[in-house]
Amino acid sequence: MTSETENLLFEILKKVQTDVSAMREDMHLMRMEMTAMRHDLASVRTMQDVHGAEIANMKARLERVETRLDLRDS
Repeated sequence: MTSETENLLFEILKKVQTDVSAMREDMHLMRMEMTAMRHDLASVRTMQDVHGAEIANMKARLERVETRLDLRDS
């Protein structure tokens, strides 16, 4: 190989290495974002469960009030 060809290949390989390094960094950032989104989704699910339990509790209390006041439909 001539020196010119070697230099051209070297430049190409340096560019490939730079691109791979940038992709590696992008993948790392995406993993971090994905992890954060998973945590956020878990929080949303937990809050849905809490709200569901609160609604069920309120329904039960409302039924007791309706029963005491004789407001229930037969």
